[in-house]
Amino acid sequence: MTTTTKCQPTNYEETDPVDHSLFGPVKISNDDDFMKDLTREWDERRHEATVFFRRVSFSEKFGLFAIPTAYSQLSKLSKTPDHIMFDDVFLATNALEPTPVEMGGSLVLENDHSCMFTGELDGSKIMVQVLKKFRGNEAFFIHQIEMRKNCPIQGISNLLRYSCDTKHLVLVYEHINFGPLNSLIAANHKLPKLNWAARVQIVYDIATAVFELHSKFQTAHLNISSQNIFLDRHYQCKIGDFGHSGGDNLEFNYIEDIHGLGMIVAELYFDSTLVERIEEMAEKVKKWGSDLSAFLVNRHELLCDVDDKSLLNFLQLSQFCLQCDFTVESSEVYDKISEFYEEQSRLSTVLV
Repeated sequence: MTTTTKCQPTNYEETDPVDHSLFGPVKISNDDDFMKDLTREWDERRHEATVFFRRVSFSEKFGLFAIPTAYSQLSKLSKTPDHIMFDDVFLATNALEPTPVEMGGSLVLENDHSCMFTGELDGSKIMVQVLKKFRGNEAFFIHQIEMRKNCPIQGISNLLRYSCDTKHLVLVYEHINFGPLNSLIAANHKLPKLNWAARVQIVYDIATAVFELHSKFQTAHLNISSQNIFLDRHYQCKIGDFGHSGGDNLEFNYIEDIHGLGMIVAELYFDSTLVERIEEMAEKVKKWGSDLSAFLVNRHELLCDVDDKSLLNFLQLSQFCLQCDFTVESSEVYDKISEFYEEQSRLSTVLV
């Protein structure tokens, strides 16, 4: 007779080969509880990192000071939909690491009044400008926001967000791949070289944006310089910061923009291998009756294949802009540059 053995319930603790005491008590929770715990942990870590940041690294390195709470305009801006918390900017830019991008940090460039960082926010690359504190900085910050709101031009860099909830004033811009023009001009630079077609395109793009500002919005930019022109991978330009609000003399402000354009043309011709002498070279180009053909010997390696006539016409654009006075309007400058651009387009099929 066969005896049937009744199966007994398995004792899990006796048969499980895994020692669960190594992992602590098992906590059963739903997804909501898990996300709450994760968010709380992240907030704690972010707070610790931000406190360290404000106490030690960036503020001391760049000399940032607290913004008085009495600034009512900043208080209003901090409540608008486009405002972003400083902590979020801090995290989006690798803690505003003040080491150059080439060395693994976030710093793109630094000048007298601000630092520019690269980062990523909501899955998109961004450029973040942190303003250094100096007298009148609040006015400059508000001016940048108002000008982009009042002058929606394709040739001006897009302002995505801004932050003024802490002692830092921050402007968040669209990311532009190749950064400032002055870093790309040098023939011996590691970044992509600016060939002749790109240089022609850059001058045309800047002239178009300046003309549109002057004619459509009756506004001067007042900060046209190679350090404030940014290029994407197709060598298309976006102009950065507006300068401080100029005086009531619009003609004078317009001329300042045109002179800035003339200087950029000179830099694009002479290249930054002559950066120490660019002011001197521009003054020579500016002189009435100067023999521009004498400057053909200064062509650098990227302009060696460009014919003399095209280079002379290019220098004439620089001379014309640098010599401009109150009798010259932006439309005249734009027409001359457009004519040159179209001529080069007919001569070459490689213009970008």
